[in-house]
Amino acid sequence: NPTGIPGVYELSWRARAVWERENFGCLTCLVFRTSGGLGRSFSVTRRDLEYVLLEMFIETPQDSFYLTAFGLAPQIGFTWSTIGLWKINFEVGWFKSFYGLEKEYFRGIIDQRFTISQNLDFRFEIEHFQELEGVFALNYYW
Repeated sequence: NPTGIPGVYELSWRARAVWERENFGCLTCLVFRTSGGLGRSFSVTRRDLEYVLLEMFIETPQDSFYLTAFGLAPQIGFTWSTIGLWKINFEVGWFKSFYGLEKEYFRGIIDQRFTISQNLDFRFEIEHFQELEGVFALNYYW
């Protein structure tokens, strides 16, 4: 996030490692995915944050290391706080392998979070990842 401190640049980074479904159409098809990358973030107004990232990713199915894919995934997104209690995030990315198993896919996410209290929020998320999935969630933090 941009800090406004002189000499501090808007360098962004992200790292992720997760076991998740290969796609939304198969509940039992698990894949280990790890990714990480660098980018830039900037803000046009005080209520937004835009970012671009270039990530490297590795994907391997749970039962075969030989089917591992290595690739690049450019990502763009923004976060917008319409009012103090409501935030919207939108992100799209394109994944393309350059070594190993051939993979190429698009992933898009839009989520909204409405804060009810310090310990409670309501979320609505839609994600496209070879299939379309939507989630309504009520989260309690302790």
